[in-house]
Amino acid sequence: MKRSMRWLGRAGVVSAGPALAAGSAAVPTPAAPSARSAPPAAARATAEPAPAPTGLSHTYDADTQTVTVTWDPKSPTDTATQYYAIAMCNGGELCFVLAGVAIHGTSYQYRQAPGRTNVMRVYAVNSAFQRTGSAFLTVTT
Repeated sequence: MKRSMRWLGRAGVVSAGPALAAGSAAVPTPAAPSARSAPPAAARATAEPAPAPTGLSHTYDADTQTVTVTWDPKSPTDTATQYYAIAMCNGGELCFVLAGVAIHGTSYQYRQAPGRTNVMRVYAVNSAFQRTGSAFLTVTT
């Protein structure tokens, strides 16, 4: 353990040495945002918004405690919608989009215990990752 600590101590002194010797000019500037972190400004500005999903409804299977949320299929003329995202809401405007859930169909299933209420939305997402939300759907089991 002592050996590791000495090594880390020396590494800290070595890495701090050039910065201290060169003065404030050696302070690194923050890196520019990664190209993968957000679409280019031009793509965001020119992307057509996806139309909001409509026709939301749900069913509940008490035996399996499974909620199935469905919505209308996108129009054949809708070229903006790339996929759908699901969000759970606090009953007001604050919604949390479920990470890693990109839906290319018209339904979503999740488990919910009896006697519970959830408020949710379905978002249509375009090529610039802009979301257009459906009306709120209240699911009571």
